[in-house]
Amino acid sequence: MAVASKRSHKYSYLHEQLRDPVTRLAAEHTKPTNQLIAFVQALLLLCVWPFPYAQMRENPAWLYCGLATHMAMLLGLHRPQHPTRFLAAADSEEGDVNVRIRTWLACFIVDQKYVYAFYFVNMG
Repeated sequence: MAVASKRSHKYSYLHEQLRDPVTRLAAEHTKPTNQLIAFVQALLLLCVWPFPYAQMRENPAWLYCGLATHMAMLLGLHRPQHPTRFLAAADSEEGDVNVRIRTWLACFIVDQKYVYAFYFVNMG
């Protein structure tokens, strides 16, 4: 809802209202018991469509991206055919191999976006 409401004329007021609750939820779900592929995907969505911030350094998207990538590795998404060999994967859902592959690729793509954005903001 937070991501979709940003572009909606009818529900645009929700985007700003959901900023703090979504940020709190993201922090709460970093516990090892909450490591799920869907949460990795949710973090990536917050990276691609972030909430508005006055300055780029206030945007926690780079932190979410790192968290999503590391959680994906704990879930074994970088080795989609062998998810049970990894720490968190044994307790989580295995999921469809295609979903695991696409989520891992999304982690890589989103990470590259923030590497370049950080470079150009700080060096450019």
